[in-house]
Amino acid sequence: MYYLSGDLNSAETYYKKSLELNPTEQMVHNNLGLIYAAWGQNDKAEAEYKAELFLYPNYDNANFNLGLLYYKEGRVAEAKVLWEKTLQINPDYADAAKALEVTGR
Repeated sequence: MYYLSGDLNSAETYYKKSLELNPTEQMVHNNLGLIYAAWGQNDKAEAEYKAELFLYPNYDNANFNLGLLYYKEGRVAEAKVLWEKTLQINPDYADAAKALEVTGR
């Protein structure tokens, strides 16, 4: 709820506490990645997305978000691969389809 209300500092604190209690808690690394991306800490964001995908390789949001980070860094080919994977996992993921359309699938 802290993340959704825009209190990223508190959200980060509690996501880290969550990982202390359960290092494999689903979605936590992805959500930390979102926070770090919002703060412009791309290396940390990438590490968190990759940690999520190591644990849950078929998590569509983490694949999409890592692709979005790569796209923002100019790594378009890598982004497209991740967005294609997102659509393989979840064919109804509209944002991934739109991203591929915009970048010239």
